[in-house]
Amino acid sequence: MSGGNGIPQAKTERLLFPAAAVLLHAAAVLALYLKYVPRTGGLQAVLAPLVFICLLTAAFSPGTSTLLVVFCIPLVNALPHFFHVPGFQPLLFIFLAYFTGILIYAVRRPGAFKLRNPLFVPIAGASAVVMISMLLTFWRYTNFFPLYLSAVPDLAVNVLNVTAGEALRRSLFDGLNHLAGFIWFFAVLNTLKTRKIFFRAVTLLAFSSFLSFGFGLFQDASNSGIGNRSPFIESWRVNGLFSDPNALGVFLAMSLPLFAASFLRVKGTAKYMLLAAFVTGAALVPDSGSRVGMMGVAGGLALLVLCFARLAVRARKADPGLTKRLAAYAGAAVLAGSLVAVYVTVSKRSALHHRIGENIRAMKVLYNPRARKSSFTAGT
Repeated sequence: MSGGNGIPQAKTERLLFPAAAVLLHAAAVLALYLKYVPRTGGLQAVLAPLVFICLLTAAFSPGTSTLLVVFCIPLVNALPHFFHVPGFQPLLFIFLAYFTGILIYAVRRPGAFKLRNPLFVPIAGASAVVMISMLLTFWRYTNFFPLYLSAVPDLAVNVLNVTAGEALRRSLFDGLNHLAGFIWFFAVLNTLKTRKIFFRAVTLLAFSSFLSFGFGLFQDASNSGIGNRSPFIESWRVNGLFSDPNALGVFLAMSLPLFAASFLRVKGTAKYMLLAAFVTGAALVPDSGSRVGMMGVAGGLALLVLCFARLAVRARKADPGLTKRLAAYAGAAVLAGSLVAVYVTVSKRSALHHRIGENIRAMKVLYNPRARKSSFTAGT
């Protein structure tokens, strides 16, 4: 038996619940957008088209939309600083629109996305823990409304005078960010299926990263306050086009080893793009002032060198030319890491140099009784 539009009635009934769930999800995303994204004309002119394009392309071509989100990752998080409207995360709203489009596509084409993966059960369990934790934390900052109080007073919840409203916002966004990471993992698995598309995404990420890193170098040379915020401005730490220098440092730690490894696998102009992103990113490590970023980049490059060494040993007899190329790549990785280390050590102007110096002085005071005593005397 068919409905008026030619679709079998049983199929229509099966699609009714998923379609209603997607509609509720879209309404919730729209409510979040209207609640937390400021009505600033310039900001809306940049963000609203990106959100709409990601939603529309994901509903009809998830692979294209995934590439668009990959391109946006290094570029959009500093938007609140440019328009002086802190308190929201542009990339999260872009991802929520992308996920809404993915859900629409899944309703239109059942079975298009596969969740069969050995990591599905642990990731689903972790998502459930994050969801429960987020809901309990959110409820706690409402003072257990409506069981304990009949309203939600916007009172300070800690010694830093963070209000209940701000704590609710942070709890919600932190939980959504964690869940978005889990969802993004499976979205990438289902959309970047072939090696060609994967390296196209990496090259696109390298291009947008190059733009972000280049802006960070401009900040360092010109004015670290452009697109940045306190207290990082006062400490001369640059953030590129990320939300803060710490986020930049984490991204550098993840992306630079990826760019270096991908450099070996791609051909043509993509090599130059990956090389440009790697060089500008490595140059930005000291002035991001991120100690985690420095250790992550160093650890990633060290692991890459070990992989090169292992491949060189295996290929020594089969292909002597490959051994020479791997040795050259390993040498280049060591040289890049050494140049960054020398810059941090020698350049007293580097933000990372200052932060490491502060750590060394603090460790001396902590573990040296004489230094602790002299510090106390100087303080009095």
